Amino acid sequence: MNTSIYYNQARLGSTLDKHSGRHSGQNPWVARKGILIVEDDATAREFLRMILDSEGYRVFTAYDEAQALKIWRQHFSEIDLLFTDLCIPYKTTGVQLAKKLRLEKSWLKVIYTSGFSPDIVDGEGEALIVNANFVCKPCPGSKLLKIVRNAFAQQGILSSN
Repeated sequence: MNTSIYYNQARLGSTLDKHSGRHSGQNPWVARKGILIVEDDATAREFLRMILDSEGYRVFTAYDEAQALKIWRQHFSEIDLLFTDLCIPYKTTGVQLAKKLRLEKSWLKVIYTSGFSPDIVDGEGEALIVNANFVCKPCPGSKLLKIVRNAFAQQGILSSN
């Protein structure tokens, strides 16, 4: 199965400031936000990591539920948002994983992604709203960043600038 990924990489050329630990041009509020990406496609996972990391987010990546739960246990206090594919390998889904994690952190923001339309996929009771908590693959990087920022703003984690 081939996966096409279209991410805007304009900000990937930023440089890291050794004193602040931030990338040039990065908003200071972003550096404190942690995102756990759960995506079985290695290429998609790496592009997501690069896009979010280039903005200064702390990014944790996992291939499946087992890896995600291990990272969750190790970095619980650092993770503010779960960005997960709806279809996770083996015995679970992105919705099921989100429900597990929200038992421990009820305010955890979740963004789901899939190569399928939200009309086709089963949200398992979770409302899937395109460009709010659901991202269709492929997605331009600039749009992805806007959705992530909006998710944090709705959560009350960010002040609007």
